[in-house]
Amino acid sequence: MGGLQTIMGQTGFGIPGAPDFRETADETINFDEAVEFANEESESIFTRWKTLTSILERYEDTIRKRWGKKTREQRKKLLLQSWPDIILYHRPDLRHYRRKTAVGESDQKTQTAYRWPHINLEDLSDSTNLLLFLNSRGRHAPAVFAPMDCDSISLGISTGAIPQEFPDTFSHMNLESVLLEEYGRLMACPVTSGVSDNAAEGLMVLKTQHATMGFLVDICERILHDKKTDDESLKLVPVLPEPPILSSREGEWVYATDLTRESPYLVPHKLDLRRVQSLIQARLTEWEDYAWAMREDPSFMAEVVGDWSEHSSERVMTRARKEHPDLVNPLRKKNFWDRTIASTINEPYENLTEFIDGQYEQPQNVPGLTTSITRIKFLLEVRLIEKVQRELGFIFPSSPPVRALFMTEGQGGLQLRSDLNKDDQLLWLVGELMNKESEVPKDIIATELNNLVHTDKSQKARITPMVARFIGDISLGYELRSQLRLLCPLLYRQDDQNNPYEKILEVENPSLIELLRPLYDLKMIVSPAHAGSKFLKLGDLGNPAMFYYPVDKRRTQDNVEAMQTAERNLDALWAKYDGHLRTHLSAETNDVLQAIIPDRGELQRTPDWVEPQKVAQKPKTDVPVQPATFTDDNNSKDLPFSPPPPKTKVKTRGPAPLEDDGHDDAHPTAANEAPPPPPPRLFPVKKRTAQVFSTLFHTPTPTTQPGEIAWTDFVSALSAIGFQPEKLYGSVWRFALKDRATFGVDNAINFHEPHPQGKLPFRAARRYGRRLGRMYGLGGGSFVLEG
Repeated sequence: MGGLQTIMGQTGFGIPGAPDFRETADETINFDEAVEFANEESESIFTRWKTLTSILERYEDTIRKRWGKKTREQRKKLLLQSWPDIILYHRPDLRHYRRKTAVGESDQKTQTAYRWPHINLEDLSDSTNLLLFLNSRGRHAPAVFAPMDCDSISLGISTGAIPQEFPDTFSHMNLESVLLEEYGRLMACPVTSGVSDNAAEGLMVLKTQHATMGFLVDICERILHDKKTDDESLKLVPVLPEPPILSSREGEWVYATDLTRESPYLVPHKLDLRRVQSLIQARLTEWEDYAWAMREDPSFMAEVVGDWSEHSSERVMTRARKEHPDLVNPLRKKNFWDRTIASTINEPYENLTEFIDGQYEQPQNVPGLTTSITRIKFLLEVRLIEKVQRELGFIFPSSPPVRALFMTEGQGGLQLRSDLNKDDQLLWLVGELMNKESEVPKDIIATELNNLVHTDKSQKARITPMVARFIGDISLGYELRSQLRLLCPLLYRQDDQNNPYEKILEVENPSLIELLRPLYDLKMIVSPAHAGSKFLKLGDLGNPAMFYYPVDKRRTQDNVEAMQTAERNLDALWAKYDGHLRTHLSAETNDVLQAIIPDRGELQRTPDWVEPQKVAQKPKTDVPVQPATFTDDNNSKDLPFSPPPPKTKVKTRGPAPLEDDGHDDAHPTAANEAPPPPPPRLFPVKKRTAQVFSTLFHTPTPTTQPGEIAWTDFVSALSAIGFQPEKLYGSVWRFALKDRATFGVDNAINFHEPHPQGKLPFRAARRYGRRLGRMYGLGGGSFVLEG
């Protein structure tokens, strides 16, 4: 389909890039002058650091209490007094990169924005960030923050907004020692010595830290306006224990956006290999369940195909406001569905290959570690990050909320309409993510994109579930990349020609490329752009109209027969696809690809309709009837292929009782299949939580029909039985176990928050229940009401 082409080029969505900031040329300075300056700055930094440490050791709790009692306006006033040129808004360097210098702002403001992007009123005037900043910088030596401070000015350096001063002698600065006598010391060294010439960056780090420490000392003195903070007075005050760790997060739920907003004010995080393994494993398991559901659940297959259809570049009109001929010409419409089904089916194969090959295994020696990290680095940067960014380049502009802002140009290229105002933060961020020539680090863009969608409700409404999923995968890729840089930083010093790790990467490249050989072979027989006469056309079998699956309706003979028909149609599609692979692939490649699809037991299929026996009417109870509404995951009611529901009036009922056995109407086709393992224990739950689980593990009957689940109720329910919820990126939530003993495993599981409605439809809830059952043995019988 059109989206498989490279449509973004080098300039994002046609949005003009940032202007060239290189108005002030970098300078060369005398080496002796550089040494004198570095010594003075280092001494001043340590003097201010010691003062800040002494203040916090005696008054940190007092500072916290006083800061917490102040209003936001009072905090802003104090911040302005301590730093008169402080910037007003979050990430000022990005804003200045877009606009160079805002109207009415001086060059000094621009310098401040790039040198100290995290010292701004928006972030520091809240209740905790300044307190976190004081605690981290006052309780840890300046050397701990040198890499972080160097990264914080990277955009200013790369754009030339901050001119650098280069000593006229090849030199190295010590930014690792915690001792005053050594930290920031500059020494000349031969070019052939093997050490890096980091003097220019080192001098800028010292400038950054000098002003930062001065600001933090000054704000403490203003908060403690009635206390004496000179060295002699502080010696007379007893040292107190360090107060408990602060956090801006409330309750048990953790949000990645909160963590990223806090991170510039914290001690740099250390490598967490367990988290790396958990992130990869949870995403791999999610893709395995995704691939299995495409083969088992007709309604899910219809939703996925519908998503790819609605996010196809063919949906975007031409400059002349004409639709794509494959959408309006009945004779050509099958071509559109053939390409759409190909994209739908190829995605899980690609992602499973990447995550299976990218699993991290603890090596036994250093060469093994290098090989393992090199493999993951290759898959992250050559496949996962690059592929997802490229695909987002046509999925986002083709999505229903924003496609009217774009037009097709040339051979499938997408551009913003020329008559629109291009000053749009969401469009700029996504376009900058696509722009290969952008000087903004992509991880910063991904972080800010997540932050914008999380905090701005008006922007959140412009992000579809599919776009949110791709944003989540990009952000996951950059987090994994960040963790790998901590584990093996030399592997990322690509500008160093003598880097032994880069030589290893060059040697490993041929074998690394072979990891992707099965995907290459698959592309040559299923991709419309590469397969030629071998291209498999599945438009007739894969059209969503073939998969009408009324699983969310009460059981009737008509509904059961409709579900069985959809299941047969889905089986026929996959039988044709698997047969195509057997015919055109080598036996070895086919075996690899078939092994990628996980084994989840037998496909569950709907049994034949059995007329229910009439039973005596039970007396009425006082249990209130709760109405339920159903919303398709991708709003398919608005799509032209969505079949009409049966014209039968269905009465709404409340949630199913907890006496369910945890199985729905679909039973394994194999009669001798072993029953699922029993749940590890019974969970006493409150009534509201019980209603959530009775929907997740609902047993359909002719008289009951389940409803939706509020997402907050779903998260609370999992938290109540031992999961730790964490909002990652995009729509992804990660649920890790608080205690491994709860289920006997320690694997985390990912679920996607419904977007934008905030309600989990029964179709999705049913799949989520199955996933919980497969991984943790949960079922309807796993819960009992408290008391």
